[in-house]
Amino acid sequence: MIPNIEKILYATDLSRNSAYAFSHAIDMAKRHDAKIVILHALELIPAWAEAAAGITPEMKRKQHEEVIEDLRKRVQEFCRGAEARLGRPCVELVLKILVTRGYPPEEILNAANEEHCDVIFMASHGKGFLVTTFLGSVSTAVLHRTRKPVFVIPLPSEKTAIEGDMIPQLKKILYATDLSKNSAYAFSYAADMAKRHDARIVILHTIEPVPESIYVEEGAIGMEEVLKKAKEEEQKGDIEEIKNRLQDFCRKLETQIGPPCVELVSKILVPIGYPVNEILKIADLESCDVVVLGTHGKGVLKQTFLGSVAEDVLQRIRKPIFIIPLPSGKVDIDWETM
Repeated sequence: MIPNIEKILYATDLSRNSAYAFSHAIDMAKRHDAKIVILHALELIPAWAEAAAGITPEMKRKQHEEVIEDLRKRVQEFCRGAEARLGRPCVELVLKILVTRGYPPEEILNAANEEHCDVIFMASHGKGFLVTTFLGSVSTAVLHRTRKPVFVIPLPSEKTAIEGDMIPQLKKILYATDLSKNSAYAFSYAADMAKRHDARIVILHTIEPVPESIYVEEGAIGMEEVLKKAKEEEQKGDIEEIKNRLQDFCRKLETQIGPPCVELVSKILVPIGYPVNEILKIADLESCDVVVLGTHGKGVLKQTFLGSVAEDVLQRIRKPIFIIPLPSGKVDIDWETM
């Protein structure tokens, strides 16, 4: 199953840094021959507050028009610099600009559904739409409720603001997996991204260590070495399982994306450690440009839509992260049936 991305929802807070996230949306639209719907949600002001402030319907209409015009100008400015690299009219990638009024998570979810968007793009480290340093309450609310893939773009740590015609260079992808049956669905996105960017994938599966408390329990003396060897055997077994799944999956995938699928994977890592720490550490050590995480798994991602691991990674990482939930109506997608 190759991801079919025809329409992208790009939600923006109009902060300076939102241009960086927009560059990722433009890049995906170009590579998938997709269109972008831009959304900005104006704050919903209670009727009593509007009356107290003397806000009239005419003033609200004028604000709505001004925001749309501002967005058009930003798109045109960005595209003037980006078109030389994109190789096609950048402005034509934008299908529609929506300016709504309401609670941002609801507006994003409604727009994604009503516009039949396949992916949602959101920036973090903004100044209004996303209010916390790394991941605001808006994006958290969206991620917990949507069944569509969400691309969250934090501002890189070495920059305080990015503007201009930057186009993302994705050369290495970290795909973190819990080895659940449903992890195949997220891997299809990682493989498709690698193929389109001529990038390579680092597969990461983490084995959690045995709690130290077990070593000191009565009767557990001498068990440390036994447990250590057991974990080492588990590592070897998991590496072989990943290799076997990868080969089986790639035999089917190559009929859709062409060979060589297996060569898209540069490394398979199975460390012993805690998932969040290992994902953050490997993403930096391997100089990965983006992290792909699936949800609705059974180990790394334990909750229905967004597990504690994914949420912790999102709050701490300064690299783009692609969250892939199972599509609506699906409860099971096996590696063998992809």
